Amino acid sequence: MKTEISILIADDDIDDIEFIRDAFHRSAFAGSLQFFRNGDNLMAYLLQSKQAYEQEHAALPQLLLLDLNMPMKDGYEVLKEIKADVVLKNVPIIVVSSSPRMDEEERCIGMGCRKYYKKPISLAEYDELVGGIYKFLETA
Repeated sequence: MKTEISILIADDDIDDIEFIRDAFHRSAFAGSLQFFRNGDNLMAYLLQSKQAYEQEHAALPQLLLLDLNMPMKDGYEVLKEIKADVVLKNVPIIVVSSSPRMDEEERCIGMGCRKYYKKPISLAEYDELVGGIYKFLETA
């Protein structure tokens, strides 16, 4: 992976954050990971990133991993806001959710996310998730 890869991870569950962080570390990820515990903080960061992109030609994040069930602003609201923004809509979004609803993936893809993963329940599944993210980044 290139060192300039920037991935944002929005999830309110501290255990899930630790598991995904550890999986990226085990894979020797050389980019940056930034974590957000709610949709409001994520959107504030993205709007600052957009401003830097427009004024200073700074890079936007290369990927957002988005949980659906978060406080303040849930993943659906975040996804809708990002896809409605002329600049931010180009940030690829992968939804990673523990939601048991069968229609979630279809709904998220319809709203503009690029991929949908069910939240892993084991360390091996977290490692597989990170491997899938690498493959996605290679083709994106």
